[in-house]
Amino acid sequence: MDILEQIKKVEAHDLVKIVTAFVGVISPGLLTLFLFKRDLFVSLDLMKLVLLSASLSLPIVLLNYFLLSIIPSAKKSTNEISEKRFILANLFTASLMSATFFYGALVVAYFLGFKLYAFMWTLTIFQISA
Repeated sequence: MDILEQIKKVEAHDLVKIVTAFVGVISPGLLTLFLFKRDLFVSLDLMKLVLLSASLSLPIVLLNYFLLSIIPSAKKSTNEISEKRFILANLFTASLMSATFFYGALVVAYFLGFKLYAFMWTLTIFQISA
């Protein structure tokens, strides 16, 4: 019963952060492992699977965060909001951008029957074109 009470105490903005982290960091890596390394996906326990999934997705999220942080128009808005909110907004945007690139590349790879190497090139092209 204690877990249900804790879940009820979660506020809406915290729930948005959790869902965004899952959609942007964990889920793309999980789907990549499922599509290309299914035997590894099935054999790993949950914690190892989550860590491996995050290690696949997080470099793309951090690259997008870095690119968003150096955009001059984004820096102008820093004066209007606090630095912490600016960082969180950029992380939120970077997570959603990365998820979009990953999911798009995964859909293309799935329907065209790409191997992992071709998927990585597709992901790179999506990232560069943005």
